[in-house]
Amino acid sequence: MTRPARYLTTLLLALALPIASALAAVPVIWLPPDDAEHTLLLDALKQSGIVQDAASATDTPAAWPEALRIRVGGDGLPRYDVEARSIELPADYLAAAVRAQAEFEVERSDALKRGFDVVEYTLYHLLGHAITGDYDVDNDDIAEAFSTWLMVTSFPNGGEQWLENVHAFGRASQKLDGPLSDYWHRHALFRTREKQLNCLVFGSNIAHFANLYPGLTEAPDAAQGCVEAWQALDAQYRSD
Repeated sequence: MTRPARYLTTLLLALALPIASALAAVPVIWLPPDDAEHTLLLDALKQSGIVQDAASATDTPAAWPEALRIRVGGDGLPRYDVEARSIELPADYLAAAVRAQAEFEVERSDALKRGFDVVEYTLYHLLGHAITGDYDVDNDDIAEAFSTWLMVTSFPNGGEQWLENVHAFGRASQKLDGPLSDYWHRHALFRTREKQLNCLVFGSNIAHFANLYPGLTEAPDAAQGCVEAWQALDAQYRSD
């Protein structure tokens, strides 16, 4: 078994997060935009369905905090407010994510899409923190693993979308200048952690992802380790 897969399996088997009855879709609050740029970006984000899908994806056996909500807009940094049971996804962050991806993409439409990938990764990551009831970066490994499971199991193409999200956020992690550089750096997805998440997705359906992404694992003998890591994760959150 490769080191990333062994790491993930050990981590997941050590966790004992609570299981409870499913929660209805989490309410989403869209805050008024501050300026024209925020108006356009928030409208585009709303039309994409990313936030609404995330709010509905929480219909799982995982024990979500009572009165959990998602607030989109405003300024500041993304976070899970433990006291308010609120996931905060500021418009400032959305704008910064799109601008950062513009440095990697030729077309503005591609920069917008990749920026939305960063926002989607962040949103599901924050859902992972909500399930632990803790926003400390020491819980990032748990948040990342749970958000991977949530994406893969909630949508028919969730695995493919998560791979795009992880890649886009990994690129944002290298952005160490600008107003949100500290957030991206503190929650960075460098190569090793990105490979760990890719391994989980790969392990969820070896044949499917090996066909779509032949280079997802570095060696064929790593596949079994990815399968075991995924099975441990799935067993933890899957309802009986």
